[in-house]
Amino acid sequence: MKTMKRQMKNLKSKKDYNSKLKLINKSLKRNPNDVKALMQKITILKLKLEFAEALSICNKVLMLEQKNWRVWYEKGNCLWTFQDYECAMICYKKALRIYPQSVEVLSAMAALLSNIGKLKKALSYLDSAMKINPSNVFVLMNKVCLEISLNMTKKAIFSIDRLLLTIKSKYLVDSNDKYWKNQLKLWQIEKNKLKKKLQKT
Repeated sequence: MKTMKRQMKNLKSKKDYNSKLKLINKSLKRNPNDVKALMQKITILKLKLEFAEALSICNKVLMLEQKNWRVWYEKGNCLWTFQDYECAMICYKKALRIYPQSVEVLSAMAALLSNIGKLKKALSYLDSAMKINPSNVFVLMNKVCLEISLNMTKKAIFSIDRLLLTIKSKYLVDSNDKYWKNQLKLWQIEKNKLKKKLQKT
């Protein structure tokens, strides 16, 4: 397994998914129940947009490890691509029962709920994610977007202030990263718009 991982890292192209799959399948021939290899295969299949096969492997892993939170999460992601929102939600909930501290799953649940129009419920999942990791910039960004959509202007301004501070402290202390400098400007503009909106009401 370690040799396979080293070989995978040495592949020149990150998009050389077929070569990666060959290495994984080689490993699975030796041990068809190798959960780590199966999980890697799920990841590669998702990157190749082969969600039906990825879903099939998720089900295989669940036969081996019912309490594997990550495979419930991956299964939920696959079901979402097929627009089976109800079953995807069930999978995310099962993942959270096993590992309630997963910001990844909480964020996915929020995104799914937002996608089906349940914005307040989605926001509650992001609030839970923020309690676990208050400096997660991407969760903060999604939280601001939901607060704006829900016309929670004061809260959105407060969240943007928090976001701006987080971007500065995490990404711009010893760096002039263009992406994050641009994000800083964009969110500052958004904050100014919300302030003007607040003054009109």
